[in-house]
Amino acid sequence: MASLIRLVHDEFLPLIETIPSHDNNHRQKVQSLSNAIWKRCQNKSSSMQDELHANSLYVCLCGDVDRKSLDCFGAALSTVIGMNLLGYTSILTLSEDHAYESHILETQSEENPSKPTTSCNNSNHDYATCEVAIPGNTKASQSKRGREISETFLDLQKQSPRLQSRKNITAETSWLYMKDNAVLCDNAGMALAALVGNMNCDIDKQKLVGESGKPQVVSGALYTMKRDMLWVLYDA
Repeated sequence: MASLIRLVHDEFLPLIETIPSHDNNHRQKVQSLSNAIWKRCQNKSSSMQDELHANSLYVCLCGDVDRKSLDCFGAALSTVIGMNLLGYTSILTLSEDHAYESHILETQSEENPSKPTTSCNNSNHDYATCEVAIPGNTKASQSKRGREISETFLDLQKQSPRLQSRKNITAETSWLYMKDNAVLCDNAGMALAALVGNMNCDIDKQKLVGESGKPQVVSGALYTMKRDMLWVLYDA
């Protein structure tokens, strides 16, 4: 525990302090912070989805030791933690196997009015979103972070203007974004449940068994710990 506390105080907090103070716009701040996080963490050319246990702040800070890169959840989690430490209201947002940042849209002038925003069935607020899980440190990768999720689909349409299937897919209709019904982890309980639920109990992803293709080597102890923590959260 002491080593984890040291990592946060000695490495993550100083990382946050490097973010330019003149970037007062929420979206610009998310972009600056997520870019700093991706520069700090281990970057790989291979797909992030091939990694196990790459979804924590620890991986962001020690990925160069364990040779692991952040995955989608880890990138979103680290960014949201950093934004809240900077004094912003930033929400971890989950949809299917994707994670990104959301924040309450206070006034329409904060965003381009032509850009669609995310709404929540249980809330009267409109939410702006920011993509952060884009690996790499090229200028192209850095410029895509902090953008509204709808811009991802606009890029796809520009890349394949004649492909009709891409023209019909938007953030409001895509399964990846749960048709504009993403899960907003807007309180501590939901965020903790997401953290525990995202714990990966696989040990060796490459060793598969049976027709189901399930991993052969898993951690029974971690499964038990995960179950117990979920029950604690449920009872709370």
